[in-house]
Amino acid sequence: MPLPVAVEIAPADAPREHVAVLLEACTRTKRDTECVAAESVDDGSTFAVAIVTWQGQERALVEVGLRRGGRPEWRTRVLDFEGRDDVLERWRTVGIVVGTLANEELDASAERGGTSTTSPSDTSPDSAPLQAPKAEEASSRRQRPRSSEPEPLETTDAPGRSGGSSHAPPSSKTAAALDLGAALGPALGRARSGGFARMRIPVFRPVFGVAAFRYFEQSAMPLSVGARWLTLAVGAGGVFVASPFELTVSVDGRAEWFTASAERDDREASMARWLAGAGLNATFGWMLLDSLGVFAGGEVAYMFGSTPLKVQGVPAGEDKAARYSGELGLRIPLW
Repeated sequence: MPLPVAVEIAPADAPREHVAVLLEACTRTKRDTECVAAESVDDGSTFAVAIVTWQGQERALVEVGLRRGGRPEWRTRVLDFEGRDDVLERWRTVGIVVGTLANEELDASAERGGTSTTSPSDTSPDSAPLQAPKAEEASSRRQRPRSSEPEPLETTDAPGRSGGSSHAPPSSKTAAALDLGAALGPALGRARSGGFARMRIPVFRPVFGVAAFRYFEQSAMPLSVGARWLTLAVGAGGVFVASPFELTVSVDGRAEWFTASAERDDREASMARWLAGAGLNATFGWMLLDSLGVFAGGEVAYMFGSTPLKVQGVPAGEDKAARYSGELGLRIPLW
């Protein structure tokens, strides 16, 4: 009977349902034997040993020990997941990767023209099956490889079975998203309100590019100024995910078109100007569904200049260089 692939999972208190999904996916991918939990192997004789270490909920380190040329060789793979990825799909993907790495031993044997067999009495220590590691041994090996073992090797093979569908791990890029919202903040001694659209464009986890369009308006009142602000911004930021929540922070450069008008004694005055500036934005989001979330946040900006306003020579306010606003809105993931 073919020897199994022994899989050790850390932390050891992982839900049984998750472990079962991983082992099932590994067994389907492994072509000649099954994958079992390391603690279920009675005598420790295994075809290969796999150690899966979850580093938080969104990263898994996979290490698979194979026998090549009479010596053990460890291969590693790091899988990064998105916060919106289904938990069971994460475990299934890890199982596929374990089975794929274990299949490499078969592929190497086929290239040499097949596998050779030996009787138990002729088995030397170098050709003996790999032993399932004890917990303390696995912990020590993860900290520092034993002197008799080579350093873990990185592998870039895509998970999946030959002739079957490929199950690549989720992309390491930050998901693109569109924010649509309303904003409120002070200006010219009163409140101004408006709306905005902001596009988050993936670059590489956790970095993203950002492009935004903002519109604010302040209605004219007797003896006061009415004004409009139109802002275009481009920048970059980072997203920090703890599913289903995410914190985003970005900085940008911006150009702002400002217009103001006022009426006094049946006479109207107006003005307009362009200004450049920089902004800092932070939001806290909650993804209610895979396709929709909500967020709240704030923005501070500094424009490279201020604009004093006068009506018939009388000061009517000043659009200051520094400004801030709060915002609420919807977040729509795009890809």
